[in-house]
Amino acid sequence: MLRKFDAIYAPEEASVAKALIPLTVISTYKGRDFLTHCLSTVFAQDLPDEDYEVVVVADGSSDDAVKALRGLRPPHKPVVLGLGRTFGLAAARNAGTAKATGEILLFIDDNLSCDRHFLSAHLTAPAARLHLRRTTR
Repeated sequence: MLRKFDAIYAPEEASVAKALIPLTVISTYKGRDFLTHCLSTVFAQDLPDEDYEVVVVADGSSDDAVKALRGLRPPHKPVVLGLGRTFGLAAARNAGTAKATGEILLFIDDNLSCDRHFLSAHLTAPAARLHLRRTTR
């Protein structure tokens, strides 16, 4: 069963979004069929394709998820990491995090269906604004 995540969009704060690049890490284990739908919603965001990244980590999946994902073409081409065996959700997310070049990390599962404002809502959230004010030591 797919779960839907509805985001709240705050268009008046769109200028904050330009300063950050979100990275969405999707973990999957034998979820190729769910993953296809999940990716279609992630790639239908209200942000330009070049303004966000997607990393999919296949945690020891034996359902050809990695092969199917590597066949995707730009602009909808996620970074795909295939873990040789099952390490678990935490290890899969850590592997995805290691590939991060973005400023904000969002972790979702392969059975989620994202609202088209999912990423922009996270960019305009109070936590994103606080992130901009970080200080150096």
